[in-house]
Amino acid sequence: MSDDDVVPGRFARLKCSTMHILESMDGRGLLAIAGVIAPIMLLITSLLATSYATNYSVFRNSISDLELTPGGYIQVIGLIIDGVLVEAFIIGLALNVQRKRDFSLAIGCLAIFGLGLFLLGAFKPNPTSVSGTVHLITAFAIFGLFPFALFFMLPSLRQDSNWQGIFAYTVIAGLLGLGLDLSRLFMPGILNLFGLYERVLIFNAMVWFEVVAIWLLLLTVRRRKDGGKANNFSSNFCK
Repeated sequence: MSDDDVVPGRFARLKCSTMHILESMDGRGLLAIAGVIAPIMLLITSLLATSYATNYSVFRNSISDLELTPGGYIQVIGLIIDGVLVEAFIIGLALNVQRKRDFSLAIGCLAIFGLGLFLLGAFKPNPTSVSGTVHLITAFAIFGLFPFALFFMLPSLRQDSNWQGIFAYTVIAGLLGLGLDLSRLFMPGILNLFGLYERVLIFNAMVWFEVVAIWLLLLTVRRRKDGGKANNFSSNFCK
């Protein structure tokens, strides 16, 4: 056996073992809680950072501009932690939805979203700097991909009886996200109220995460009450 075969094999065993550990300690519930906390934390840290800002308009100024205010460190810490929480939740989501067509693409786009939140905190929006460029590209990428992540997930939600209840809402959130993305391209006047526009964009995404995380948490509670009759989702990773 070559070294090229050993490394993937070890990685597969590690991944499988990790999934079994998460299931044995009811890790899916913890991952769902991470998703519940993430949007609330983003709201709280943004409000706290805003309270320190002067000459700042929530209607005209970007949320990212808060990172350059005296309370900017609150926003930075909040985004970084939020990115980690979203990534944890996405793992839980991947473990609890029956995979159908395009599901891997959906999880990949959502993972980029979580990573993007981390990068938005790590790279401040300083004008004419590398950090500012990374911040801007990341913001465009994550909100541009978000509606497609939801569209890619629809076949799985539609065919999984545990998740059919949020199928219609996911369609609406995806269409709203896409409409907001396109409005920036075809309605340049909206930039006069960019702060408000951006908050609606973020609100749409964060509410979807909150709703899905609560749904996942309720599913986990119901499975525990049913005596652990949940599907062995770790088998998806241990084949």
